[in-house]
Amino acid sequence: MIFFLRHTLVSDLDEKSSCPCFLQGDTTSALAAALAAFYSRVKVGHVEAGLMTEDRFNPFPEKINRRLISPLADLNFAPTERARKNLLAEGISPERVLVTGNTVVDALKMILKEVEGEKLDWRSSVKGITAGSGDAMKEPDARAGGRAEGKAGDGAGD
Repeated sequence: MIFFLRHTLVSDLDEKSSCPCFLQGDTTSALAAALAAFYSRVKVGHVEAGLMTEDRFNPFPEKINRRLISPLADLNFAPTERARKNLLAEGISPERVLVTGNTVVDALKMILKEVEGEKLDWRSSVKGITAGSGDAMKEPDARAGGRAEGKAGDGAGD
């Protein structure tokens, strides 16, 4: 995957390029893109950096991916102060960390503001579900999400 990304996605970029590589989250493809950009000497920006748990195996493999991406990044965009502190504890220098807010929460707030005053009461009917590549490794009942009370698609959960 790293070879593919390096030679197809960033092959036209080099250390003289002013175009950085921005990646979000903790997927294996994000890690591969971070490595490919780093090998090509392209600056890396990591969005959602610092969302870590004590257990690097849970969830697997996302948490170790996130921990490996952050040191490669020239700038880590942490969604919260706690995420910033996590990055500092991992040895990331303060000048490479910027607290920016949570992209998903900010997008939802923006959407809710846009539909305010509409006939539908969006605030009481909006449900959020996240799904990532690690979900494929879980049993079907566990795929509905961490705190969800039901199965994906039944409207349960937070």
